[in-house]
Amino acid sequence: MEIRTLLKANIRHKKGAFISVMILTLIIVATAATALGIRKNFSSALEQAQEEIGIGDCNVEISEKYYNEEILEKLRNHPLVDRAEINDVIVNVGQTVYPDSKDGNSYFAREVCDGLKLYNKDFDGFESELPALEGNEIYLPLGLRDKANCRVGDTVKLTFITKEYEFKIKGFVQEAIFGGQMIGWKQVFISNQLYNEIRDYVNSCENSENYFYKFIKIYQAGDELSSAKFQRQVNLDTGIINISAGSLTKEQSANYTSLFVFIVLDTVMGFAAVLFVIVLVIIAHSIRTEIDMEYENLGILKAQGFTNRKIGSIILLRYALAELLGMVFGVAVSVILERTLSHIFMGITAILPDKGIAFSGIALVILAVLALSALVVFFSTRKLAHISPVRAISGGRDEIYFSSRLRLPIAKRGLNISIAYRAFSSSMWKYAGIVFISALLVFFTITVNVIGDAVGSRSAVEAMGVQFTDVSFRITDTEGKNHIEEIEETVEKYSRIDKKIYSILQYISLEGEHIISEMYVYPENIPGLTKGKLPTYSNEIIITKMVADTLELKIGDEVRVSGRTNEEKFIVSGLFQSTNDAGYAIVMNMEGAKRLNPEAYPTTIGFILEDKARIKEIAAELNEKYGSFGEASSFDFDEDFGSDLIVQACSAFKLMIYVFSGIFALVAIITVCSKAFLMERTDMGIYKALGFTAGRLRAQFTIRFFIITVIGSIIGAVAGHFLSNQLIDVIFSMFGITHFISRNTPMTYFTAAAFVCLCTTIFAFIVSRKIKRVDVRELIAEQ
Repeated sequence: MEIRTLLKANIRHKKGAFISVMILTLIIVATAATALGIRKNFSSALEQAQEEIGIGDCNVEISEKYYNEEILEKLRNHPLVDRAEINDVIVNVGQTVYPDSKDGNSYFAREVCDGLKLYNKDFDGFESELPALEGNEIYLPLGLRDKANCRVGDTVKLTFITKEYEFKIKGFVQEAIFGGQMIGWKQVFISNQLYNEIRDYVNSCENSENYFYKFIKIYQAGDELSSAKFQRQVNLDTGIINISAGSLTKEQSANYTSLFVFIVLDTVMGFAAVLFVIVLVIIAHSIRTEIDMEYENLGILKAQGFTNRKIGSIILLRYALAELLGMVFGVAVSVILERTLSHIFMGITAILPDKGIAFSGIALVILAVLALSALVVFFSTRKLAHISPVRAISGGRDEIYFSSRLRLPIAKRGLNISIAYRAFSSSMWKYAGIVFISALLVFFTITVNVIGDAVGSRSAVEAMGVQFTDVSFRITDTEGKNHIEEIEETVEKYSRIDKKIYSILQYISLEGEHIISEMYVYPENIPGLTKGKLPTYSNEIIITKMVADTLELKIGDEVRVSGRTNEEKFIVSGLFQSTNDAGYAIVMNMEGAKRLNPEAYPTTIGFILEDKARIKEIAAELNEKYGSFGEASSFDFDEDFGSDLIVQACSAFKLMIYVFSGIFALVAIITVCSKAFLMERTDMGIYKALGFTAGRLRAQFTIRFFIITVIGSIIGAVAGHFLSNQLIDVIFSMFGITHFISRNTPMTYFTAAAFVCLCTTIFAFIVSRKIKRVDVRELIAEQ
C-alpha cells in the first residue's frame, strides 16, 4: 500500500519526466517493432512465394549455342542433383522502351508458367485466378512497375534481333526468382500465340541460337549443402555454369530481392539502439537530479523506515511503468507503420508481405529495454545510500566546498555570458547528460552529411567503384565491333575524349564459383582499386573483398578461371570494390578475356568527355548513324544519378536522422531544463530581486545550454571525423562498397553541429518561459 501510494504521488508530481520517457520509449519501440515486423513478414512471404513458383537451388540461363545433351546428361546423373526442369525462353536485344523510361537489362520472354500470382488493382492482394493472355498482352513482374514507372494498360516495346514488338501491360505478377527491383534480369510472360510468332521470326534470322535460351532449374537431392556450395560443386563436376550466360542460386535470389529493404531496416535498428542509449542517459540524469532536489524528503522517508531498496524500487517502478505504457502504444503504432512501409517496400521486393507482428523479436526488444533500464536505475539510485536523515534537515548541503579551476569570476562586461558560464562550470556534472546526448546527435548527423556529400560527388562515387560515362554506346549486334573507330570520330566532333571505357560484362567461373566479370580494353581506367595493382597483364585479375573472403584468396594467389570455351590460370594482382552483384565481382583486361574466349570484344563503348554540354546531341547522332547495331545514351550525373535508388535511400535516411535528432533534442532539453529550472528557482528569485528582468534571465538560461551543446558538438565532431567512415563502411559493404570515400568539407561538420545547437538553444529558450512565473515574495516566504 505504501509503495503504491508513493508511486502514484511520484507520477503525479513528476509527470513531465514520466511523459518524456514514455514518448521516447514509444518512438524507439515503434521503430524497432516496425523494422522487425517488416523483416519477418517479407521473409516469410518470400519463402512461400519461392516454394509456389518452384525456384531451383540453382537457376541457370544457357544459350542454345552452348547447350548440349552431354552437359544435361552429366547434370541428371550427378549424385547431388535430384532433378532438373528445363524451359524455353527468348532473350530480347537492346533497351526495353516504356512510355517514360528505358531499361537496358536483358528480359527473357516466355509463356506463362505455374506459380505466378496476379496482383489486384490495389496491390494489396491477389486475384483469384490468372487470366490467359491474348494477342499482344504481357504480364510483368511487380519489380518493374516502379523501376520503369509503368502501369496497367501502358505499352512496352521489346526488340528481338532487329524487329520491335509492342505489348500492352495486362497486369503485374509476383515472380519470386528475378522479380525484385534489385535484380537486373527479368522474366516477362507473353501469350502462346505471340511467343510462337517471335520464335518463328528468330528462327528465320542468322545466329538464332544466340537468342534462344534454356532456363534450367536444378534441384538438390537433400539439403546438406547451401545453394552456393551445391552450385559450385555441380559446376566443378559438369561445367554447366561455365557455359551459361548467368546463374542465380535460391539464396542469391532471396538476398538480392530483400537486400535494399534489409539494409534500411538494419540501419534503422542501429539508430533506434543509439536513441535508446540517449533515453538511458536521460533516465540516469533525471534520477540523480531528483535525488539532489528531493534530499530532504528522501531523508524523511529513510527516517520513517523506508530502506534504500524500497525507495529505489519505487523509482524503478515509475520508470518501468512509463516504459511499459510507451511500449504498448509503440507496438500499436508499429502496426500502422508496418502496413504503410511494407506497401512502399513491396515495389522493391515485388513480394506481397504477410500481415503479422514479430512477437518474438518485440519480446526481446522489450526485455532488453526493461533490463538495461533497470540496470541504469540500479546504479543511479546507489546515491540513496549517502542520504543522511540528519543532513536532510540542512537541505543536504555539503560540508566543504572546493572551488573548481574552471570557474571564472563574474564580469560586468558580457554579464549574461559570464553568469551562464558560471552556472555551468559550478555544477558541470549536472549537464554531462546533455553533453553526451549532443555529441551522439552531432556524430550521427555528421555521418549522414558525409554520406550525402559523397554520393553527391562524381569523383567520390567513381573512386568507390561506380563507373560513369558521359556518352555510351551499347553494341547489340556483332557488326558493331567493326565501327568502333567511326563512333569515336563522331564523338570527337563535339568534344575531346578524356577517357575511354570499353568493356564487357559477363559471368565466368572462378575456382568453380560463378562470378560477374568486368573486362576492360583500357585497364588504366578501371575504377575502385583499393589494394595492389590494376590487371595490366593478360594473366592478372583483381577481385572484391567479398570474393577474397568467400574463396579465401589473397593478392599473389594463382586461380583457375573458366569461360564458355577455355580454362586458364590467372594471378590475383589486387583488390577493388564494385556495386555489381552487391560487391561479388572480378575484373580483368580484354586480353585476359580473349584467353577465355577468343571472340570476346567490348560490348559497351563509353566516353568521358572534356566538354559535357552536348552529350544528348552526341547520343542522338550515334543512334541515327549506328542504331542498326546498337544504342547510344547519355548520362548527366547531377540529373540522372540523383534519381538512383541508393541516392534516394541516403536522402531518406538523412531526413530521418535529422527529424529524430530534433525530436530527441526537444525531449532531452525539456526534461533536463525543467529540472535545472526547478533546482535554481531560488537563484532566479534572487536575480529578480537584484533587478534582472525575466527576458535577461531567460537569455542567461539559454546561453548556458548553448555552451553545453557546443561542448557536446565539438566532441561529436571529433568522433565523426575519426569514426564516421568506419561506420559507413559497415553499412555500404552490403552494397559492395567496402572502402567508403568521403568528401568532407568544413560545412559537413558545421551544418550538423549548427543544427543540434540551434535546436537545443531554441528549445531551452522555450522551456525558460517558466521564469516569468517566478514570484519573489513567494520565494521569500519559502525561505
